[in-house]
Formats: sequence, structure tokens, C-alpha cells
Amino acid sequence: MSKVETILSQLKDIAANPKKAMDDFKAETGKGAVGVMPIYAPEEMIHATGFLPMGLCSAVSARFRLLHHAADHGTAVRRRIR
Repeated sequence: MSKVETILSQLKDIAANPKKAMDDFKAETGKGAVGVMPIYAPEEMIHATGFLPMGLCSAVSARFRLLHHAADHGTAVRRRIR
């Protein structure tokens, strides 16, 4: 399996179970998640405190935001998929 396929597989696992990814983030950082609604809330404020922002609008939004967070920020979620 290529590195790209491995990363895509790991991202699919995170999207399928965002609660586990959030629990892994908490275990690695000692900090939890902050629910944001609407999904356009300023994530920078949450990132500045070291917490993981999670959208509350729908499961699709939460999964998208978790993957977006993993792609854009140096967090435990991103470290987990390397």
C-alpha cells in the first residue's frame, strides 16, 4: 500500500469514527474538544487554547471539520495519521 493510500485509509477511519479521533486527541494532548455552532465560528480562538473544534450542526459537518482540522493544523489528529 502506498503512503497516499495509507493516509487516505486513516482519514476514512477518522471520518467514520470522529468520537475515537477526539478521544485520541484528548489522550495525546490532555485537552478536549469544544463544540462550535454555527460551523463558521472562529476556530482560531479554539486552536489558540489548544482544544479541538468540533462542529455541532450535523455528523457530516463534524466529520468534515475534523478532516479539515487534521489537514490544516499540527494536532494529535494530524500526528496520528502520519
